[in-house]
Amino acid sequence: MENKNISAVLDLLGSSLLQSPALPQVYLENLPWFLQKWGIRSMTTNDIDTISPLLNTASELGHLKPIFQQCSTIAFADWAQYITASDCWDVLLRDVIRPLKRKDMDFIFYLGNVSSSPVFKVDEALDIMSDYSIYGRTTLILDQQELKTLWQQLNGFPDSKSDDSWPFDYEKKFRFIFNTMKVHMLMVYSTNGVSLFSKDQQFNLTRQILPENIETSSHARTDFINGYTMGLTRKLDIPLCIALGIVYYAASGLYNTKPDRQALLDYIKIWKDQL
Repeated sequence: MENKNISAVLDLLGSSLLQSPALPQVYLENLPWFLQKWGIRSMTTNDIDTISPLLNTASELGHLKPIFQQCSTIAFADWAQYITASDCWDVLLRDVIRPLKRKDMDFIFYLGNVSSSPVFKVDEALDIMSDYSIYGRTTLILDQQELKTLWQQLNGFPDSKSDDSWPFDYEKKFRFIFNTMKVHMLMVYSTNGVSLFSKDQQFNLTRQILPENIETSSHARTDFINGYTMGLTRKLDIPLCIALGIVYYAASGLYNTKPDRQALLDYIKIWKDQL
C-alpha cells in the first residue's frame, strides 16, 4: 500500500477549503425516529427547504422516496447493533432506492463488532451492502479490530498473530475482505491512520493520536462521516475526503463544537506544525 505524504495532502485540503464557496449541502445527523428505526445514522441533502417538512411528517415507507430523492449521501448505523438491520436495508433498497433509478448517491456502511454474530448472518449483511453498489458508490468502514474480527469470521479460524504491524500485516485481510464483497471502497480506521482499499487505489493516511476522550467519543464516527461527506459533496479526491473527515472529527473534539471552515483550517495548521 502507498503511504500518502500527509503534509502534501493537508496542503491540498487547506487550499481547497480556502478556495471553495460555502457548502450548499446540509448534513443531517439528528434524524427523526422513523428514519433511525430503518438503521440510518445520517444523510446529506442539497435542498433542506424541501426535505425539512418531509422529515417532520414521514411515517410510512413510501414517504422515504421524496426524502431520498433529495439526498446525496446516506450513512447507515452499525449493523451489529441492529437486529433487523439486514431486513430493513433490503427493504429500503428494493422499495425506496431502486425505484428512484439513481446511480449517483454515496452509501456508507459500518459493520461493527461481529464477534458474536453467526457467520451466515454476517455473509447476508455483506451481500446486502454489495447489492447497494449497483445503485451508487458504496463504502464499508471498519476500525482495525473490526477488520481483524471480520477476517477471522469469514475464514473460520482465529488469527495466530497478536502483534500485527499496521498497516502492512493487514494487507492480506484488506484484499480478502474487499474481494469477498462488491463494494467500491473498503476503509479502515486505526489508532494512527486511515487506510483505503479499492479497485483503483490502495493507500494509508497517517493521523494524530488524540486525547482518549476524543478517540472514544460517542459521536466520533458521526463527526468523521460529516467531514468525509463534505469532501464528497465538494467532489474532492478520496484522499482529501478522508483527510477532511479526520480534520473535522479532531477539530470537533478539540474545540468541543461543530467546526466551521476557520476551525478546520486552524486544526490543519496545528497538525502541520507538529509533523
